[in-house]
Amino acid sequence: METIAPTKEQMRKAEYEPPAFDQKHVRRAFRKLNGFERIKTLEPEHRQAVMKLEKHYYGAQGIDVRVDDDIQVDRDDVPDEFAQHRHAGLLEMAKKAVGSPRTWKALVCQIESTLTPTDIGQQWANIKGRQQAKGYGEGLIIGGLDALCMHWGLVSQPPNR
Repeated sequence: METIAPTKEQMRKAEYEPPAFDQKHVRRAFRKLNGFERIKTLEPEHRQAVMKLEKHYYGAQGIDVRVDDDIQVDRDDVPDEFAQHRHAGLLEMAKKAVGSPRTWKALVCQIESTLTPTDIGQQWANIKGRQQAKGYGEGLIIGGLDALCMHWGLVSQPPNR
């Protein structure tokens, strides 16, 4: 089976994982990395917060995200009647825990893959250098994930940064 690689333009705009066939991975095609996966300095608790945030974000949109849900349903194929409202409420509480609207918007931009951390720094803070802009964007994102880790009890005390 032959895979079609991303074009040069796509490779410039995003990072991709190549196809892999080994004991851990069976990936038949290139996989685009999302915004959070491209940030190398995330801790394991940040990754847990990302998974929880994405679950509530997509659940609030009306998508069925019960794959790893803690709520067990007695019968198969029984829809969770108020799932969208429950996820929307939890998402609103997470938004309040983050505090800053700019930090929240940076997290949402990573979920929606609309802006990279470099774009956030360049557009929101008018930083000209790519490395400085990327640092600013990643700082906003990691700060928001720190607040979510504290809110959801994934860490007991704030990190020393």
